[in-house]
Amino acid sequence: MKTRYIGCIALVLFLAGVGLPSANADTFVYRIDDLTDSVTSQLLRNGNVERTISGVGETLNDTVFPFPPPFLPLQANIFDPTTGVLSDTYRVVPGFEGSPFITFASDVEGGPPLVPLTGAGVQTITENGLYQSIGSITLLDGSTVDFQFRSDVEGVPEPSTFVLLSLGGLGLMAYRLRYRKSASSDAGISSAS
Repeated sequence: MKTRYIGCIALVLFLAGVGLPSANADTFVYRIDDLTDSVTSQLLRNGNVERTISGVGETLNDTVFPFPPPFLPLQANIFDPTTGVLSDTYRVVPGFEGSPFITFASDVEGGPPLVPLTGAGVQTITENGLYQSIGSITLLDGSTVDFQFRSDVEGVPEPSTFVLLSLGGLGLMAYRLRYRKSASSDAGISSAS
């Protein structure tokens, strides 16, 4: 009897489409841009911008539309590729009534260092100046939300800069060596006279 009852519930849920992807499933992308001294975010739905907000300085806190299913937190420590220093932290955690609460913090020039995120599932990502994902969430209707960031990467001098500086240094060393030789040979001539 119990088996028949559970089977009927499963059939009703299947026919009602509960938990199955809908033909109207959307693709959401929540993007954070940290390319200047202020942080901004965009929510895209199927490639179209739904909304844009600006953070306060190098910090952004936001709550996106409610997500009915519970989800595991998405967390990342983001490091600068040239220095290896913690550059940003990005956290998406379940908030009030299932809405994800988003926190993004970026380092401030000359300010205190960021405190790394800890706990289970914290990712370590090296920023590359392009949009990078920290993970996605699938909603009950089959829609997905991908959480991305793009962070500024400190400029690394191009090889031509190193070559020019090296040639300049070699030129200065050659000039100094030549000056010393001429000074010592002039001293030898004057002492011989």
